[in-house]
Amino acid sequence: MPGDRGFGVSLKLLPGNDFLDFSMQHVGKPLAVMIDDEPAIVLMLHGSIADQVLLAGDWTKAEAEDLAGKLDAQRGNARELISVRGSAAAATGKPTMELAVRLSPGDEGYDNPWVTAELKGKELRFGSGISFEVDAAFPTQDRDGRIAIGYKVVDVEGYRAFTKKVAGRQVGIFVDGKLLSAPTVEGPIAGQGVLSGGSEGFSEDEATRLIQYLRGASID
Repeated sequence: MPGDRGFGVSLKLLPGNDFLDFSMQHVGKPLAVMIDDEPAIVLMLHGSIADQVLLAGDWTKAEAEDLAGKLDAQRGNARELISVRGSAAAATGKPTMELAVRLSPGDEGYDNPWVTAELKGKELRFGSGISFEVDAAFPTQDRDGRIAIGYKVVDVEGYRAFTKKVAGRQVGIFVDGKLLSAPTVEGPIAGQGVLSGGSEGFSEDEATRLIQYLRGASID
């Protein structure tokens, strides 16, 4: 590894391994690499991965060689394993909202966006989304007095770090696969906010259904 970060382990995946689709579906979530049914390392998927993974574990050379040997011995033995939580602030099983930066012409990924969605009759393109579990959702009003939804996320520090990173960019907010709004993030947000329905706001029925969803209730 560069600098004084110790040793890492590089994995080369076989063609047609389906990991690209898997990683695209789980961007922003913790991923555990399992050795002998135990997590050797838990990392966050920050983007899709096609065929090569670098595990930056800051190991000693002996530890990295031991891990690489165990991974090599498990080749061809793929099987279903239990879910592993990466931290107390992620993967707690609560409903999620997805945030994704809006792409502009010239941005990396503009021609191959994570998702394309329409808002106010305009097609918008978004880069890879990141998921945040919702700890609480409740009815409120936006700054113009329209019906809106207040929320708090589980991973407060992660939310603050993400919103700080994308300050000044337009960010799409998706709930249940639907683009609700695309506000410009003005700066770090401390784990809570308001979802608005745009210039018309949400109807009472829309707000009720979204709050039910974010609280984990079925809205079928």
